[in-house]
Amino acid sequence: MQIPQVMTVIGHDRPGLVELVASLVAEHGGNWLESRMCRLGGEFAGILRVHVPAEQEAALRQALQSLSSRGLTVVICADREVSPASVGRWAVLDIVGQDRPGIVRQISHTLAGRGVNVEELRTECVSAPMSGETLFKAQAKVHVPDACPMEELRRDLEMIAGDLLVDVAFEELPPPEPGSARGRRRGGRSSWFAGIRRRMLLKADEKRLGTFVGHRFAHPVDGALEIALAEERGAADERVGANAGAFDGRGVVDAAIDLEVVVQALG
Repeated sequence: MQIPQVMTVIGHDRPGLVELVASLVAEHGGNWLESRMCRLGGEFAGILRVHVPAEQEAALRQALQSLSSRGLTVVICADREVSPASVGRWAVLDIVGQDRPGIVRQISHTLAGRGVNVEELRTECVSAPMSGETLFKAQAKVHVPDACPMEELRRDLEMIAGDLLVDVAFEELPPPEPGSARGRRRGGRSSWFAGIRRRMLLKADEKRLGTFVGHRFAHPVDGALEIALAEERGAADERVGANAGAFDGRGVVDAAIDLEVVVQALG
């Protein structure tokens, strides 16, 4: 019988930390199922889920906890299986704005007040392309109960965004395919999530597109943005790329024509 286990690991970043955990899991007949790990500051942290034979569960726990003597702290919890999220809808929330304290607190407070469950959350601070100021970016996958009207939730988020001076994009996702990982187990990932960041990047960057187009003649724009624009906006965006590409070779931008092209394409 296989026993599911969920654990967190954290230790001062150095080569070999993942190998320490993976070796112990393998030595005890366990199977590494899924994980999220990364370097944060000078520490390496992660969460993972494994299956281990019932007769090896206690031994694996003891072995993992002994890693504290090697600078790696491991906390192990029994994986409580839950029923699939059969009701409700899935959505993606994207936030971009000047960094300031309280952004996550106020957004999460709004979601919790509507009974919305945060399934995944990724945040980072980056430098703005022109000003160099610190921008806060967040992407979240959320599960919205049927009792929560989507439009009311959207209005709540837009109101908070105005107070925080951030851009918020909120997109409902299509229902999962029958038998998909998301349908079988809450929190599972499948190919439906692969294009989310591209779509949300498009929405978050539309307002800044004019700035990017003007800026690109001195500093080329990230090609990923151009690809996203072309895929999502089709022929209109191809015209933007064609015009912008023509300007690249000249090095001098006719701002009036450039803005007119952008407005027509986005309209």
